[in-house]
Amino acid sequence: MLDEDYWRTLGRRLSGTDDWRQWRVVCRACGYIQSPADFIALERDDVRPEFAFSDCIGRYWENYDAETEDAFPCNAITWGFIPLDHYKVNWKTGKQGLVFRFAVPGERIEDNRRKHEARTRRWAEEAAAAAKEEAAAELARLREEDEAAERDVDEYAMRCTGCGRTEGREHRRTCVWRAPDGVAEKHNLLSELVDPVHAENSVATVIERVMRMRDAVGEYERAVVAELSALGLQIEEADHSIGLEVDRAEVRIWLPRASEEAPRHCVVWTSYFGWSYSDGVLGTSLKYRGGEEYEPSAAVIAAEIGEIVKSGSAYWTGGHEWRDTLATDDWAAVVAGLRAAAGVMDGAVV
Repeated sequence: MLDEDYWRTLGRRLSGTDDWRQWRVVCRACGYIQSPADFIALERDDVRPEFAFSDCIGRYWENYDAETEDAFPCNAITWGFIPLDHYKVNWKTGKQGLVFRFAVPGERIEDNRRKHEARTRRWAEEAAAAAKEEAAAELARLREEDEAAERDVDEYAMRCTGCGRTEGREHRRTCVWRAPDGVAEKHNLLSELVDPVHAENSVATVIERVMRMRDAVGEYERAVVAELSALGLQIEEADHSIGLEVDRAEVRIWLPRASEEAPRHCVVWTSYFGWSYSDGVLGTSLKYRGGEEYEPSAAVIAAEIGEIVKSGSAYWTGGHEWRDTLATDDWAAVVAGLRAAAGVMDGAVV
């Protein structure tokens, strides 16, 4: 810690001039030697010459890229979050400031740059070696976990019937469900929901289930829209949608609005809860049609939707029940119910 008079005396002695604009200081981070005169030469209104004592000049160069390997000069500052061994000066104004050290006579930028580049290369080599060591340790942990799981499947995880291995961490990274261009990716089934599904079912089983659910949902959705059209409610193709994930399916139909300002009412069918209705107002709770009527026939549901549109305030009531469509029996029941409700039997519309 220096007082201002001593700091100025040091600057004059080491730089060989009373002109403070020619005083040479060294960036602690990279070793670049600069002076206030260099900052004046930038001819920028937002850059003052005294910045030379606290900011490396690279910070103010045009088109400067600090991420470039061996960037020199750098963009370090004395007043950053990571303090270095800078001088602290007690200014006569009553404030304190951190400044770079003065360059000693004969100190050259070229010498400092070579030191900086050598140090940067050493740091990069050390970082690469540490990363390689960490990766090797992580791989060893993964292999140890999988080997332990092989010895005691019940303790660690169920065996994946899709690829035949136990579901350890390394397995989840390399299983056909996660591998690039794997079966799951080709069918757009990669998601966080895949893990519990493929641990209990084979790849072929899950894909068959999802594809059959998709087809059944599409049949039901088309049948409901056709019935709505027969009632005079023209639902445009762009106004309804089908969503399908590994463990659930959804149909969302937006109803005609009385005016542009009116909220958008919608009816939604999901494989979890059956049909629900919302009047589009924030906070309105959904009323579920549960029980044995998860998939009422397309004609019945279209008629009830018509009542909603006609009254503008109708809603369904029913028990809030949930179906596990990951379970084989529940999934098969949903698919059969959808096809029956859509009037489809053995591939033909009845």
